[in-house]
Amino acid sequence: DTLTITAVNGDPDNLDQAISTSEGGTITVSADGSFDYTPPTDWTGDDEFDITISDAITSITVTIVIRVTS
Repeated sequence: DTLTITAVNGDPDNLDQAISTSEGGTITVSADGSFDYTPPTDWTGDDEFDITISDAITSITVTIVIRVTS
């Protein structure tokens, strides 16, 4: 499955910006909703960030974990 980001902080105009992760990595969101992850320099382990999925009825927050091995 593909994760596509359609808004940052509830605003679709916030795409094309960087988001920090728990371990200091960076998620860079492109205007098309795709994203790139950059880990901290010389770091390995699990990094994570939260996303909230919403519709007109409800929302749920989940944690995305990225494992960096080398």
